[in-house]
Amino acid sequence: MPKISVVVPTLNEEAYIERCLKSLSAQNFPHEIIVVDGGSKDKTVQIADEYADKVFVVRERGIAYARVFGAKNASARLIYTTDADCYAPNRSLLQHFYDEFASLNARSRVVALSGITKFPKLRGKLLERWYYLYGRFISPFQLGVVSLNGQNAILERDALIRCVAGKKLPLFMDDNFFSIHLKKFGKIIFSNSPKLANFGSERRVRSLTFALKSLYRYLIAARQLKKYGTVYIEQIR
Repeated sequence: MPKISVVVPTLNEEAYIERCLKSLSAQNFPHEIIVVDGGSKDKTVQIADEYADKVFVVRERGIAYARVFGAKNASARLIYTTDADCYAPNRSLLQHFYDEFASLNARSRVVALSGITKFPKLRGKLLERWYYLYGRFISPFQLGVVSLNGQNAILERDALIRCVAGKKLPLFMDDNFFSIHLKKFGKIIFSNSPKLANFGSERRVRSLTFALKSLYRYLIAARQLKKYGTVYIEQIR
């Protein structure tokens, strides 16, 4: 029986998914890998079939739906979420998450734990720092809660499913949305420990124009989340 179910949402990720799933398959901790695909037109699903324990193709849009769908079809009590363009830097990442999560819960009720996402090239360092500063320090002022890093986090399965029951799932800012509702069930911790860090691609900062467009969509999404409780626009890729 797996102790952690890893959920990876995908959509046309053939350039990244193999590296992601290889790093997860190599983990030295009892786990299963669940890929939830949104209807890829490339070879994503074929590649996923080689590494994942479960592969689902769904019609519904949005990364939030994919994460929740994966959680509902998971076998473990804990869910590790990541993105298709991220990868584990070593074979012990899941073990470190499990141990830290257990240690935190020995002291108080914790339902989610995030680690940082690192980027190997210089241009990604600002993005790396932004993810942590936003989730740990800015989000509490903006949204009233420490925000998850959906690219690298472990969550209690039942709390995740219960917190979104009956709610309109967003198309963007899923980690912020989950955090707002998860806080009712326990604490959310964002750690900058190197042991809990994974790596991501730098496609989100591949050009200044792309970065500015992403920031603009984020500002719109943040307003929608505050006003409507969900987000109706999607993240650009």
